[in-house]
Amino acid sequence: MELHLDSFMSHGYTSTISAHEWLSVIASAELHHLQVLTFSGCELAGSIGTSMLNLSSLSHLDLSNNDITHFPQQMFHLPNLKVLDLSSNSHLTGSLPEFPPGTALQQLFLAYTNYTGRIPHSIGNLGKLALWDLSRNNFEGEIPFSFSKLSRLEKLDMSFNGFVGPLPSLKASRKTIARINLSSNKFSGPIPSSYANDGLPNLTYLDLSNNQLNGTIPPSLFTLPSLQQMHLEQNKFIGILDDEAFPNSISSPLTMLHLSYNLLEGNIPKFISKFTSLEYLFLISNNFHGAVDIRMFASIKNLSGIDLSDNIMLLIDTSDLVITIPSLSEFAASSCNLSVVPEFLRYQPVLQILDLSNNQIQGKMPDWLWTNLENVDLSNNSLLFE
Repeated sequence: MELHLDSFMSHGYTSTISAHEWLSVIASAELHHLQVLTFSGCELAGSIGTSMLNLSSLSHLDLSNNDITHFPQQMFHLPNLKVLDLSSNSHLTGSLPEFPPGTALQQLFLAYTNYTGRIPHSIGNLGKLALWDLSRNNFEGEIPFSFSKLSRLEKLDMSFNGFVGPLPSLKASRKTIARINLSSNKFSGPIPSSYANDGLPNLTYLDLSNNQLNGTIPPSLFTLPSLQQMHLEQNKFIGILDDEAFPNSISSPLTMLHLSYNLLEGNIPKFISKFTSLEYLFLISNNFHGAVDIRMFASIKNLSGIDLSDNIMLLIDTSDLVITIPSLSEFAASSCNLSVVPEFLRYQPVLQILDLSNNQIQGKMPDWLWTNLENVDLSNNSLLFE
């Protein structure tokens, strides 16, 4: 039996009945076989009472997008509850309960609530957990080792919290995990081998940005066969991205590579040219140096954005190099110690946004700059405008 009250409310019905009263009525209606209850976006306010525990057959409960302030911990333990969505209840406070062996939960959504505390050690008892979204809460502490027991994870989002310590191991879920977002926490240490060397064959999205991670970036991370977006910006990664560490047969479906605001050094690696699906490349504010071979980008047909800004030791080719990057619409090389406008830019047919600010460019402004460009930033240079 299913009851979708969000659909009922969407037809203009309004009520002054509290969340507790609404759900108490449902729980007392002897709906012993009720399996699905959706109450999303119904302006429910206040506390959820324990009367809901009578719905022992409930397998799917959606109370998202309301103004609920309290949800009983015992509800997590309903014997058949597989899907629980409490997301987008910004005043909902609480903490995660202990999870006994055999807990049925497969999908848990707590994003945009106000939960606090730590992940319990009993998290390892959620053997069927596939979707786990705790983003934008106030959780803290280290992820317990028992997290590594989870073997069916497909999507993991714990971004925008206060987690510390090493990244959680995903070795048991390496064959199932497709999306990982652990950004905007205080994780530290290196990227675990379970993210790279052990291989994550189905991973399409990886976001570890805005943490305190360090060490080198494992070369095998760039060869994950399904990875489309990689966000490692705003960490403390060091070292050289060595071309020799990457096999000649490298093939990657990456469309987004964001390595900005780290401590990477050496040349910009030529293996980037093998990311033939790449659309955006951000290498802002590292310690890259040496000559940039613009020709490496010519074979990347969908590359529309490149940002090399704040790498003051880079040498960007300024010769009259007739190279076309077919889809390039945005190019930035602010604070890269340029003395002239790179000539290759004039041959980019769809270039619209150009940022060459904070360089040492002198002389007359090139006439071709005004042909197609919509947004040009040449501030803090010594150009002559005639």
